[in-house]
Amino acid sequence: MNCVMNRNELAGMKVTVMGLGLNGGGIEATRFLVANGAEVTVTDLRDENILAPSLESLGGVRFRAVLGRHEETDFQLADMVIKNPAVRPGNPFIALARRVETDLSLFFSLVNSPVIAVTGSKGKSTTASAIHHGLSGRFPDARIGGNITISPLTFLDELPPRTPVVMELSSFQLGDLERSASFKTGHGLPGFPPHIAVMTSIFPDHQDYYKSMPAYIADKEILFRHQRPDQHAIFCMDDEYGRAFAGKAPGTVWPVSQRPMDGVKRGSWLEALDAGTIAGKDPFLGPQGFVRDAGGDPENILGRSLAITGRHHRLNLLLAGTALHIMGIPADDIRQRLEAFGGVEHRLETVCRWQGITFINDSAATIPEAALGAVSS
Repeated sequence: MNCVMNRNELAGMKVTVMGLGLNGGGIEATRFLVANGAEVTVTDLRDENILAPSLESLGGVRFRAVLGRHEETDFQLADMVIKNPAVRPGNPFIALARRVETDLSLFFSLVNSPVIAVTGSKGKSTTASAIHHGLSGRFPDARIGGNITISPLTFLDELPPRTPVVMELSSFQLGDLERSASFKTGHGLPGFPPHIAVMTSIFPDHQDYYKSMPAYIADKEILFRHQRPDQHAIFCMDDEYGRAFAGKAPGTVWPVSQRPMDGVKRGSWLEALDAGTIAGKDPFLGPQGFVRDAGGDPENILGRSLAITGRHHRLNLLLAGTALHIMGIPADDIRQRLEAFGGVEHRLETVCRWQGITFINDSAATIPEAALGAVSS
């Protein structure tokens, strides 16, 4: 069997979706597979009471449900198993399957659009959303999905050809994607590796899942590891991991920094001019951000006045602006779109102002470094 998915192959295929979940991935995979003629079994260790909202959203979709348990035959006899990212790779039921895919490997097998993919420990939702916001002025049909809790299978059938898609990807999703049967063919997928890979800041995270920090980093590197020379990778050079990534990437590297980088020779770079220091501390982000192609003049893509606050958010917008520049968006348009970008929920989100007190929701700051970044802003 050819392991690179095509839509016609789904008709009549026996598929087990492992993990219906409550956040949409299993729901949309089930809906998509049934709509394309597959015979679907959904299995989840949680029972129908916990999964009631997900089951209700699938009203009218015909599938077999095995809840509160897993049955070995659902994995042994299935033509394909769709794995939820929360399921660990060494799961014994997954080991019984002849072919394992994910909702993302389905999407990347079938999409006919340039993909801009974003990962990192923190900042990936803000960066991905800012890229999508910037693209929308030129490409009104541009879409965003992935770890931002929007399954790309929800918009795959509505996507005009060659319309850009922004994907936020977690380390779990990237690891599963590289282990999927479709990717293991070694021929790549239409949508992966991405046209542009963006790596935000890296911090120790998910160490309850990974055996070591290098294992976590290895899954992050999947974003750019398989890229071709004609594809692009964007890294933060103020981060030791970003500098290491830049030395490994096979595509065109675009270093991004909070200070000028006159010594950078490879590819192109983005820099914050007029960087300065505060009381002898490290350089801070200058008031404007500039993008410059190799040998070209700097173009201002980030103004002084932004709708969102925080030094770390300015860096996220510099990463986003670089991706928009690669996509051919004019500098003036990038600057206007990024200046108006209002951020995303749970990330320095102003909730209300009451009696002179501003209440800010930064509940996405789940590691100390993220909380410190919020306080310092």
